[in-house]
Amino acid sequence: MNKVLFRILAFATIFANAARGQGTFQNLDFESAKLIFPDPSYPYFLAATNALPGWSAFSGTNQLTGIYYDEGAVLSDVMLFGFFSGVLSGNFDVSLAHPNGSPSGSISQTGLVPSDAQSLFFEASTAGLLLSMNGQNLSYLPISNGQNSSGYKYTVYGANISAFAGQSATLTFSTIPGGGAFLDNIQFSSQPIPEPSALSFIFLCCGILVSLRACRRQRLRSSFHRTSCR
Repeated sequence: MNKVLFRILAFATIFANAARGQGTFQNLDFESAKLIFPDPSYPYFLAATNALPGWSAFSGTNQLTGIYYDEGAVLSDVMLFGFFSGVLSGNFDVSLAHPNGSPSGSISQTGLVPSDAQSLFFEASTAGLLLSMNGQNLSYLPISNGQNSSGYKYTVYGANISAFAGQSATLTFSTIPGGGAFLDNIQFSSQPIPEPSALSFIFLCCGILVSLRACRRQRLRSSFHRTSCR
């Protein structure tokens, strides 16, 4: 009887979480990648289901069954990168590209958007990506800049997705013609996207702080130089 009750409670918890839009989108930071190589003599190709659990990868409209991993000599529509200085966050990120003469690379996943979601944030090396929900292209804004421990720079972007809160939706990242970017750390957030005027003010304040610090360092260096020359 206890086992039956436990199972009922477990299923109730799963359905309750699903109703709140929790835990339905998977592997949004790409850290669930499984490095299982079908051909050990060629450790640069992965089954798409192992490389990107939860995601579907496409070249144009064709779904990919396999993608390249860490192969710098190959320019492919969708690639998984890991364990080197260019990764934006954690151990893995994804490269989406639109090589000349080739279809656009994209990744897509369907799930329940959290009921309190106001925005979607993600890290990218450039703004050469298209973001869509249920086939509707969404505009996004740069929120902040960052860099990893190896000095590789990226931008955190944000988009307003409040219209999709609590709904089942298909999230897609694709590339603009001739464009592409490294993508990582996708997050749903209950915080709204700042207004463009507020963002401009934030960036202005950051610029002023950087300038003030640079001037202060210059004054300190000049003071030290005069003192040491006496």
